[in-house]
Amino acid sequence: MVTALVGCSLFGPDVVAPDPPTVTVGNEQLTIAWTAAPEALEYLLYSSDDGTVVTTASAEAYRGTATSFDHTGLESSKSYSYALRYQTADGWSDLSVETDGNRPDPVLRVNVTFVGYPSDDVGYRLLRLADGDTSNVLERTDGSTTTNGTGLAQIQMLPTRGSWYGISVFKDVDASGTLSTGDTVWGAGSGSYSYFSYDQTKPIGDSVTITIDDWDTYGGATISTF
Repeated sequence: MVTALVGCSLFGPDVVAPDPPTVTVGNEQLTIAWTAAPEALEYLLYSSDDGTVVTTASAEAYRGTATSFDHTGLESSKSYSYALRYQTADGWSDLSVETDGNRPDPVLRVNVTFVGYPSDDVGYRLLRLADGDTSNVLERTDGSTTTNGTGLAQIQMLPTRGSWYGISVFKDVDASGTLSTGDTVWGAGSGSYSYFSYDQTKPIGDSVTITIDDWDTYGGATISTF
């Protein structure tokens, strides 16, 4: 006697593969997001950072029920690709098409020694510049920090690809948190800058060391001084 199986599959019902996730670039991190799949019980996100094709044998970046994931602590020199699958009561889906490779932006750590200013209030000015044009300032940000017992302070910049940056530092005499008249500034009274460029082909390093021993009194707090 032969028994016929009508409307059944010997391998179980197919679970459709999801669309590839989207990737948003951040500083030393990438945010991966995807569309919720009907009846999904769990998502499994695989990743590759060495140029190999993403498969189910690749590293597991995330496993859970959320529809987005912040992949943190990444290296700005590496390119990361992802592929997604999900589980339903009927089993696991096929793996999605993998994403294009994405490189996170760096956190640039500028280690500055303020000679003669141990355990003191200091500040920094960050300039975002037009590409290759140090006279065209697009954005200016002032910040403050405190040196340690040897005069060392670490300033963190969050650059994005395709941008130029300048950085100067000052002794924050009035502890205002911004560069103002009377502060002691690096250079000959008008500000001295180190410039960095960051694009796809020439990334800046993740750490820069500067020693400052040339100081003068800052005479004007307007951007036109620079």
